[in-house]
Order: sequence, then C-alpha cells, then structure tokens
Amino acid sequence: MQQTESIIERILEVLGGIITAIGNFIQTYLTGEIVFTILFWAVATWIALFILHRVLVYLRRSRRAIGTVLFRISLPKLTEVPASPQAIIALAEPLYETLHGIFRVNPKTMLFGQEHFTFEIVGIGGGEITFYMAVPRELAGLVKKQINAQYPEAFVEPVKEYNIFRPGYKVIGAQYFLSRKNIYPIKTYVKQETDPLEAITSAFSRLEKDEGAALQILFKPIGTGWHRAGYRLIERIERGLGIPIGGTIITFLQTIIKHIGRIIFGARPLEIKAEEALIARAVSEKIQKDGFKVAIRIVASARTGALAQDRLNTIESALSQLEWPGVNRIEGDRAQLKRGFIAGFIFRFFPILGKTSILNNEELATLCHFPNTGIKTPHIHWLKARTAPAPENVPKRGTLIGVNIFRGERTPVRIMPIDRRRHTYIVGKTGMGKSTLLKNMALYDMHDGEGVCVIDPHGDLYEDLIMQIPAKRAKDVVLFDPRDLDYPCGLNLLEYKHDEEKSFVIEEVIDIFYKLFYEFVGPKFGHYMRNAVVTLFADQKAGATLTDIPRLFISDAYAKTKSSKLKSPMARAFWEEELKALTPAQKSEALGPIIEKIEAFSSSDLMRNILGQRKTTIDFDQIINNKKILLVNLSKGKLGEINSNLLGLILMIKFYMATIRRASISEKERADFHLYIDEFQDFVTPTLAALFSEARKYRLCLCVSHQYIGQLSQEVAKSAFGNIGTIISFRVGAQDAEFLAPEFKPEFSAFDLVNLPKYNAYVKLMVEGRATPAFSMHTLPPSKFVSEKLANLLKEISRFKYGRKRKFVEREIEERFKI
Repeated sequence: MQQTESIIERILEVLGGIITAIGNFIQTYLTGEIVFTILFWAVATWIALFILHRVLVYLRRSRRAIGTVLFRISLPKLTEVPASPQAIIALAEPLYETLHGIFRVNPKTMLFGQEHFTFEIVGIGGGEITFYMAVPRELAGLVKKQINAQYPEAFVEPVKEYNIFRPGYKVIGAQYFLSRKNIYPIKTYVKQETDPLEAITSAFSRLEKDEGAALQILFKPIGTGWHRAGYRLIERIERGLGIPIGGTIITFLQTIIKHIGRIIFGARPLEIKAEEALIARAVSEKIQKDGFKVAIRIVASARTGALAQDRLNTIESALSQLEWPGVNRIEGDRAQLKRGFIAGFIFRFFPILGKTSILNNEELATLCHFPNTGIKTPHIHWLKARTAPAPENVPKRGTLIGVNIFRGERTPVRIMPIDRRRHTYIVGKTGMGKSTLLKNMALYDMHDGEGVCVIDPHGDLYEDLIMQIPAKRAKDVVLFDPRDLDYPCGLNLLEYKHDEEKSFVIEEVIDIFYKLFYEFVGPKFGHYMRNAVVTLFADQKAGATLTDIPRLFISDAYAKTKSSKLKSPMARAFWEEELKALTPAQKSEALGPIIEKIEAFSSSDLMRNILGQRKTTIDFDQIINNKKILLVNLSKGKLGEINSNLLGLILMIKFYMATIRRASISEKERADFHLYIDEFQDFVTPTLAALFSEARKYRLCLCVSHQYIGQLSQEVAKSAFGNIGTIISFRVGAQDAEFLAPEFKPEFSAFDLVNLPKYNAYVKLMVEGRATPAFSMHTLPPSKFVSEKLANLLKEISRFKYGRKRKFVEREIEERFKI
C-alpha cells in the first residue's frame, strides 16, 4: 500500500514539474502580442479552410448535378390482394441499408462531402403522379440493382428531366426538418396502420391542369457520431435527471439545480415519468440503426400565389401523419424561398449551410418508398404490365423479331429457321404493333434471300413493303392487286394439276361458300354445288371456272352439253332425274342461293375478270420452290369484305395444293417458304387449318396474326394452338387474356396481357423444338428506308408479267359463254 502511494506521489511530482515548465515558458517567451498573433492566424486559417471546404463542396455538387442519372420507377398495379402496408414498406428499408454502405471517411469525402441521393414524388395536373430517384452516375448500376432486388417487378428506367413549372405561373416552396433534436424519431411505418403514401399521393392528385408540385427528399449516409447524443439522453433519463428543456447552458444549469436539490433535500427514490420512458424507448430504437442526413423540400406551381400556397399546404399537411405526439414531427420553413432555393431544387443541391435533419433507415423508408396496389390514389404512374428476362438459350442467329429489355439489359430476340417451321402465332388489339412486326419479319426474310408471301387484308402493309423491297430481289417480286382493272391476274378456284386434287378442290369450294354465306345457304347446298363442280370437271378440255356454275343451273342446253361428258352414273342421275323432278318453285328455292351468290361475283367487272380466267396467271409452285416474293393486296375497304375474303380463301387453297405437291421433292431440296397472313381467320376453312400440322414437313412456315380469339372457329383454334410453336401476344381484351394466361404463366397474368403498352408483347418462343418460359419483348421500329421509284417500277413489271390485258380477258370470257 505504501509502495503504491509512493508511485502516485512521484507521478504527481512529474506532472507538476511539466506544468511549471510550461508556465515558465509562457512567461518568458510569449508576450501578449505573440499570443494575439497566434490566435489571429489560427482563427484566420480555420476560416480560410472552412471557406475552401465550402467552395470545394459547392464545385463538387455542381459537377454532381451534371453527372446525375434520373430514374423513373414504375411498379405494376397487381390485382392480387397486397400484404399489410407494414410488410410492403419494409421492402424499402434494406435498400437504404445498402445505400448507407457507400459511407466512407477519407480525404475525398472530407473535402467534397459524401455522395447523396434524391427521392422525388412529382405530380403534374392533367398528368400522372410519378416516382423518381436521382443518383450519381457512378452509383446508378448499384442503385438500380438494389431497387430490383427489393422490388423485382419494378421497371427502373433512366429518363429526361421533368418540368413542373409553366410560364407566368407562381412558385411557392419550403424546406422541412425535424422540430426537435435529430435523436428524437418521427412515427414510422411500424407504428402506423395505413401507408403514409396514401395521404401524400392524394395531395398530389388534387392538382389541376398545368399545375405542378414535387416532394424532394435528399439524403446521404453519415457515421455513428450522432448516436452519442442519444446514449447521453438515455443515460440522463435513467439517472433521473429528466429531459433537457433547452440548449447546452440551460441543460447544464438544469442538471446543477437537480444536484443541489438532492444535496439540500436528500436523494429521493428514482422515478422516471411515463413521457420520459417513452422518449428513452423511442430514442433507443432510432439510434440502433444507421443514419442519413436529410433535406426535404416541397415546391408547388400554380396560376396564382394563393393557389400555389394552397397546393403546398395540402402536401405539407400530409406529412403531419408522421408526427409522433410528444416525441417529434416534421415542420416547415417557408422563409427559405430565396433566389438559390429553386436552383437548389432544380439541380438537387444538398444544402451546405442550411438546416438539415437526421433520419434512420426506418424513418427514411417510411417517407421514401414506392407505391403498392393497396394505394387507391388515382393518377399514379403504374407500370402497365410486368417485364421478364429473355431465357439464356434465346438464339444468337435467325430472324430478328424484337429486343428484350430487362433491368437495363438489351437482348436481341431471334427465331431460328428450324423453329419457324413450327409456325408463329400473333394476337393483339388493333394498333398495338402486329403489322409492324409482320413487316419487319418479312423484310428480314427478303434481305436474307428467303421466299415470302404476305397476304394483307388492309392494304397499308402491302404498300409499305413494296416501297422497301431490296433492289437485289426485284426480279423475284410478284404483286397481286385486284384493283388493277387494266391488267387483272387470273385466279381460277376450279383449276388443278393432278386428278387426285379434284376432291380437295370440290370440298373447299363448298367450305368456302359455307364460310362466306352460312346464314343464307340451305342443307342441300353442298349436294348441288358438288354435282355442279363434278360436271364441269368432266369437260377437261374446256376447263372450268367459278363463273360457269350459275350457267349450269340456268341454261338447260349448257347443262346437257356438260353432263353428257360425265362418266359417273350418279352424277348423270342428278341432272336427268333429281333436278327434273323438282317443281319450278322447288328448283328456285334450292338453286337460288347458288346462282345469287356466284352471280354476285360474276356481275362485278373486277371479280369476274379475276375468277373467270381459265388459267391462273401466278404459278404458286414456282413461287414456293424458287423463293419468290408474293405480295397480295386484299384491302377490304377497296374490294369489299366478301370479295376480299373469297380471294384470300382461294389463295390459301392454291398454297395448300402447292405445298402438298412438294411431296414429290426430296426433303433436302425443299426450301423454306414464309407465308404471312394478317387477319388469317378470314382466309382459313376447317380443312385448310390442317396446314398448321402438315406444312412443317413441307417447309411452309406460317406466320399468322389476328385481333381476338373469338374470331376463330373451334376447329381452327384447336388446330392452331395444338401445332403453333411460337406465340406472341400484344395487348388483348379481358376475355382473351383469361384464355391466353395459362400459356404465359407464371411469368405473366391476365392483368399483364390486358395492360401491355403499345409496341410491347409477351413471347413464348420455340427454341430447338422446345418452348421457353414467357418473356417480354419490345418490337423494333419500322425501317425508314423507302424507294418510291423502285416501287412504281415493280408494279409495272409485275402487272405486265403476271396480269393479262383486260380486253383479252373479257374476250375469253365472252367466248366461253357462247358455248
């Protein structure tokens, strides 16, 4: 014990000696003038360094404004019942925990300050309420990945700056901060039953046309130094010293008075008031988490200052729900609207000298999170439909049909030739981009030297393609435009090349008329039409056309001439017994529909000169086998719907027969041929639907499109969906969405199919014979290259090469009717 006291005495002696030496040095060498000089330069140096630091920070933040990426964050408004608001808002907290990880203490951050981020809610009257995040360019990738990690269905896209200001409008703004010390928390989402965004977005929804408003929250990570004040407060409360009621001096005096009171009156049992316990618990919860220095701004623009003030007040009042009574709240300072305030808002400057607040992860997530389905506020900018990434095995070669954009990564979407043989099905409402996709695919095939036919029932696609046909393919072009009255092409429905094709042609003639006039033809129609065609086929030398059929039933002499060549006794009996047994009234009732419907075509110069030619002027075998380009204009607006559909059905028959005839060609020698049909439901009978199953082995690659499933008959729909390889859906109606949803699950729902934006589609791609999971795709813009001169030249060449002069066609038809 004595040894310990001796050591302490020696230490005290040494310390006393050091203090005495320092005092002697000051008395000997430091005069009052020298002390003043040192103090002056110390203060001057500190001021200079402070000013330099602020200048560097100002320059740095100016560079940041230029190097900032503005992301617009959109989420789908799903139909599923959302989780609790607390669970949804909690998704944002890990995001801010990750962003806090960029906090660094090094010379760079000491000179220029920490990087900061901006969360913004923006409303423009007459527009939408949109959510943005502005981030430093070098951290844009990190932020984007972290948002998608917490919100997998979010679409995070870089966008241009928005503008809430209008010329001549008044602007009001204010900045906001915690009313009490930073260690006191506000009421976070954990303690709220509803989502705070509901009230905030509702305030924005009240903006009138051309008015604008924005809630801007700037935040940057800070260290743990601010925690110390919280620990001191908790310790003070636990020691019974109460909550400070003022600044440092007042708090000091408050503490001294309490100590004096204890000395005079004696120590009393430690009592902690309920409000003090509440404060201690609240502060303890806040300082357990990372902190951010935060600056909050609200700016409103309206026709008058009073209106602008009212809009600002409405948004400000929505922040009152964050008040934790007795603990802390957010209050505003509208005196901050000075010259630099709007510049700070526009360029997202973090305040250098202005008052800021400290919020932890939980508080920041409460204020800065993205909307969810539970929020019913109108006009929120929702993601119209979800997106999904392209599969890893998406082909690197083949026909380019679009691009998959997922979380900023662009992946070209292609279909390989082997998979196109399993056909492509496209569905979607009008104006969504189907024709543009067909056009791009057809042009790609043309440039690639492939054989192509496009059947267009509208006419616009036909005209666009002619203007963009590659010059190197000019010699391969065949154009069929029924509107060319001077040089009509021949399209004979009753023409065949081999006897085994007769039965198919007969059945298709019947199916065509049932399809076109199912409401008007009776049960015996097929029987009469079959016998008529068989009779015309008997005169092989004269040939037969559709326009010859009415004459069989009108002219007994013509019917006798033709029936005399029949070898079938059953067919002869039809003319000699069955028809003769009919009374004139019965005959009129039975044969009237046939005569009326066919003569409707025969009486039209346009249709008669196409259907009445004995020889089809376009060789479909040559087109398919020699990789020609056939463009067909069946504009319903110019031809009429019935005429357009009839010609399309005849073309499909021609392609079917030409395809089947490829059986005589070895499989290796069969070149792929691509047949594009828009509004294909109008050009397919149940028999022709067999193309979906049979065309693949003959290398006929179908690409068909239409608007809604209800347009298809049950037989056609069954054949199509049973054999189609690649399915592409643009936006569809609710009924079709329910039908198609199973094809695109689990990636997409019926809600997504109904809300797809224009020029966007969902794809279920066939890759090497196997269907991939569904993914989203942006279609490519149409090519801008056009050559009107080449288009006109191609039209002239094709009409002379594949059409016949009108006077020769009419003379041939007249000669046939003289028989």
